[in-house]
Amino acid sequence: DGQSPHGPVILDAAGNVYVVTQSGGENGYGTVDELILEPGIGGGAPYWSEQTLYAFSGGDDGAYPSGPLIRDKKGDFYGTTNLGGIANNGTVFKLQYTAKKGWVFHTVHTFQGAPNDGLHPFGGLILDAAGNIYGMAAYGTWPNLVGAIYELAPSGQITWIYVPSDGFANMGYGLAFDKAGNLYAVGTG
Repeated sequence: DGQSPHGPVILDAAGNVYVVTQSGGENGYGTVDELILEPGIGGGAPYWSEQTLYAFSGGDDGAYPSGPLIRDKKGDFYGTTNLGGIANNGTVFKLQYTAKKGWVFHTVHTFQGAPNDGLHPFGGLILDAAGNIYGMAAYGTWPNLVGAIYELAPSGQITWIYVPSDGFANMGYGLAFDKAGNLYAVGTG
């Protein structure tokens, strides 16, 4: 069972709840879980059953999910881990449902760190209409190792779209688009 759930949660059309936990699970590195509202037995009260869709291993798949899940139009989930991945700098992951295999895990991006890639993604992700993912990382590219915003294309190509030159050391936990397609974020420092 996972520990330290990180919201908000996602509901599907059937009323099932999906949540990511920052730790715990089979390997201790966090989970993605589904809560299913089951009908009461013999007319009894309904109850929730839990199913772990994925338990992070702490290796190339990532460790310690660091933000809530998002879901695309196809029903696939995306999220981030603060650590793990090839360089232990965090990952962006995808959980995709297939009829034959159930939920299948994919690492979309593993953060490599300086000089050309950032590290330690956190907070929530957002999607644009073209399927690009936007998120924040605690550190951007060299030499400006401060909070940064990235765009991750469906191909897996990452682009650092905002790496401040000074004084923006802590990114906030929210990104949003306005109607014109402008991207907004909160930062301190």
